[in-house]
Amino acid sequence: MFCPNCGKDAGEFKFCPYCGTGMPELKAAVWSVGMPCPHCGGTKLEGKECAFCGARLVGDEQDTQDETLDSYDIPYREFVTSLGVSIELKRDELLLKRKWLFRTEKIHIPYSSIAEAEYSRTEGYMGRIRFLWFSAGSSGQFCQEKVMFGGEDACMFFYQVFFVIKQLSPSSAAFVVQCPPVDPDKLARFSQNVDMEALFQRYVPCWEPAADEVMSKCMIPGEEALAFVFSYFEQRQAQLYKMDVRLAARDYNRMMRYRKHDRSEERRKKSADSMFMWLR
Repeated sequence: MFCPNCGKDAGEFKFCPYCGTGMPELKAAVWSVGMPCPHCGGTKLEGKECAFCGARLVGDEQDTQDETLDSYDIPYREFVTSLGVSIELKRDELLLKRKWLFRTEKIHIPYSSIAEAEYSRTEGYMGRIRFLWFSAGSSGQFCQEKVMFGGEDACMFFYQVFFVIKQLSPSSAAFVVQCPPVDPDKLARFSQNVDMEALFQRYVPCWEPAADEVMSKCMIPGEEALAFVFSYFEQRQAQLYKMDVRLAARDYNRMMRYRKHDRSEERRKKSADSMFMWLR
């Protein structure tokens, strides 16, 4: 648990080992603006829940303080890449769409027919998902399609979507991930100044605030911190999803909530800046 006074992780101690503050029981912990969330240490409130981990912190009379708003709902929607290709998660199938001038090619892939899928990412944040499935039509053969995408956001979103598709596919289907590994030398060096596992538990799946902490505490360039944290999060998420693939949908929904909060903060900042310029 995180100390309500200094914000540091006090573990299971009854008193904070850093400042001596008595630690409340988790169910009795009451969060207020400026006080760290007892679940993750976050200090921002979005509505009635923590903006970082989604834990319900402000409840109605009938609510309990440790209720969370994590959603495991499958994101049945369309995901569009910057290359004119999209993946739509439907109830019973994947729908791939490719735009060619004035027409759109549609490829239907029933989840039940997927035999193999591979997610791969390069150091430069270019990604690809390859599907191999059995077509029960007149051809009666295996077919293959690839979807390309690029950018940090796209790679992480499609990484989670890839595992959501795994949840919807037969257990016999082979799902393979090929990503740049975590540099062990950097992990050893950075771990002297920052607890990577604590950052992961606090921010998963939102890698940007974790990268900001690594950058400031380890005194390294932002791009280097981002690349390292990105790979670390990928590796740890793969381990979690191997134990419970439903966590991919949870992380996707967390990421969407984080993005929504991020955009709201940006709009408020722009509005405040505009008002300041007008008053001048």
